[in-house]
Amino acid sequence: MGFPKDPAYAYYKQGFLSFSSAVHGIAELSGSGAPGSNPRYFPHFNPAQDFSLSLRQLGTARGYFSRVVEEYPQSAWCADAKVKLRRIEGFVRIYRRILSNLGAREDAPQG
Repeated sequence: MGFPKDPAYAYYKQGFLSFSSAVHGIAELSGSGAPGSNPRYFPHFNPAQDFSLSLRQLGTARGYFSRVVEEYPQSAWCADAKVKLRRIEGFVRIYRRILSNLGAREDAPQG
């Protein structure tokens, strides 16, 4: 294998994949209406479990984006990594509030 030509991009890409999975996974589940209103259409939807998973994925993404910002500040990927970090904080607040409203335990890293 070897070390990538542009390690900043490699970290950014891994962060982006985790970020996208966290955000778009929830969006896909809720995009066609209220999943809880008809379990026949969303048989595997478990809000507490799904939002907890998304929080863990956001924590993973945060780690990769932070690494780009801290270790590769001159990289072409640094500016967008900073934007993604701010967006992650917003999603984390929203998802934690949802979990709190559901009375669910949060299994995500604090931050």
